Amino acid sequence: MRVMVLGGVGAVASETTKDLLYNSIFNELVIADKDLVKAEHLVQELKQNCLKKYIPPDYRCEANRPDFYQKNISAVYINTSEVEQLVSFFRDMDVIACGLPHEYDLLVTEAAVKAGVNALDLSFADEQMHFDKQAKAKGITYIPGVGATPGITNVMARRGIELMDIAETIDIYFAAFRCLAPSPGLIETTFWEFDPAVKNRVYYQDNEFISVPP
Repeated sequence: MRVMVLGGVGAVASETTKDLLYNSIFNELVIADKDLVKAEHLVQELKQNCLKKYIPPDYRCEANRPDFYQKNISAVYINTSEVEQLVSFFRDMDVIACGLPHEYDLLVTEAAVKAGVNALDLSFADEQMHFDKQAKAKGITYIPGVGATPGITNVMARRGIELMDIAETIDIYFAAFRCLAPSPGLIETTFWEFDPAVKNRVYYQDNEFISVPP
């Protein structure tokens, strides 16, 4: 199986890349980034670990796979705003893991749907839901918001239901601590979360949307 990590050398997605290497069943990882030099440095670091069959302490867990060193790791340059160019990159992949800033949400979603490739996205935009019918028609799954809610919570809820005989309700409690690191995306997200002027910060209960204060 092949996975492509978009923005794979970024602060968050580089951790995704390493976790996939040490703990997943993918036998090929493609790191896609506009900083090809940095991506190639990461590839060399991970290849060395593979050759030595070495898993850094921070990534050692029960999920570690003994065959991780057999994986093929490569880097590819991607810096485009053209959907069709992304589609050409995506077609040969089994999964796309997107760690790009939120302004790329719709571009990556559209490209993944057109390519017919399963994908997940660190961030979330309401407009991504407009691709639901097309994704279902292609038989793919696209999960946005895997950084927190709605992506991770929905996956956890689905897994919980699979383990139960009957599920009557699902309660999701969301809280987050935001370390204000020098990241434009994180600062923008924090402003959005605490801006009282945001109109769509709501939850749905008893057939109505209820506004949530900061």
